Amino acid sequence: MSSNIKQIFKSGRDTKVFAVEDDLSVNDFYNEIGILKAILHSKVSRITMIINDSKNNSNTKLKFCFNVNEWKEFSNLLKDGPEGFGKNCVNTNTKPKYKKTKINKYTSFEDGYKEIRNFSVSCNKDNQKEGKYYWTISISIGKGKLKDPKNSYKGIIKETYSELKQNYFVLQTEEINEMIEMVNKYIPLWENSMFPIFLENRKAFSKRLIENNSDYGTIGRWNNSPNKNSGDYIKNNVNDTKNSEFCSACNVHVDEKTEKITNSKYGRTLCYKCSNELNKTKGDKK
Repeated sequence: MSSNIKQIFKSGRDTKVFAVEDDLSVNDFYNEIGILKAILHSKVSRITMIINDSKNNSNTKLKFCFNVNEWKEFSNLLKDGPEGFGKNCVNTNTKPKYKKTKINKYTSFEDGYKEIRNFSVSCNKDNQKEGKYYWTISISIGKGKLKDPKNSYKGIIKETYSELKQNYFVLQTEEINEMIEMVNKYIPLWENSMFPIFLENRKAFSKRLIENNSDYGTIGRWNNSPNKNSGDYIKNNVNDTKNSEFCSACNVHVDEKTEKITNSKYGRTLCYKCSNELNKTKGDKK
C-alpha cells in the first residue's frame, strides 16, 4: 500500500498496516450512481479504511467504507480526544466504543446469507503510561441472513451471524488526531476541485432532459450510462465524447479517473462495481 496514490493517512506496525484512502467520486447525474439533486458526491463516494495483516504471509486486507456524512459523524466523536469520546459513545465494561455495521446486499453466500462488515473503535487507558490512551480499530467480515430478504435496512437475524475474518490495529492518540486532521482537510479540498465537474455533469443532464422532452417517466431508459450499442443515450459530457471508455465486464460507461485507475491496477477498464467485485473475489482466495 506504500505506493497507493489514493492514500491520505498511513501507519505501520510490524506485519500490519493501517491506511485511510480516497474513494471519493463526483455525482454524474446518471441512474446507477448519480443523484438527481444538487449534491456533489455520488452514491458510491467513500472514505475507505484499510487494515492489512501480512502475518504468516496471510496478507489479509479488510476494508470499511464511510460516506462523507458518516465520516463527519465518526470524526466528530474522535476529535475531542478520549474524554469527549467517552461521553458520546457506548460504554462497554467501562471502555468507550464506537460501532458501525453495514450489510452488503450484493455479495451472497450459500442459503441466502449476505456479507456483513463491522467496524469498531475502542479507547483504552495505557496502564504503563500515566495519562496516556490507545485506540483499537477493528474491521471484520461475516455473514448472516436478512430479517427481510427484500429490505436490508431491517438488519439480520442475530442467531445466523458468523464471523469470517477480522483485523485490528492499535493507534496512539497522536496518530488518531493526525488521521482526523489530514482527512478533514482533504475532503473540502477535493470538493472544491470537483465542483466545476459537478456543474458540467448537471449541465449535461439538463441537456439530456430537454432532448427527452423532460419525460421523467422514462428516465430509466434515457438516463442510463451509454451502453449496449444503444443510439438513444446522450453521453454525460458537454465536450466531445468519442474517446469515452466502457467497462470490459458489463459495458457501462466509465469515467476517465476510474478508467486510469483500473487499467493501471488490472490491465483493463472496469467500472466501480465490477472492480469492487474483482477485489472481493481476490480477497476471498487469499
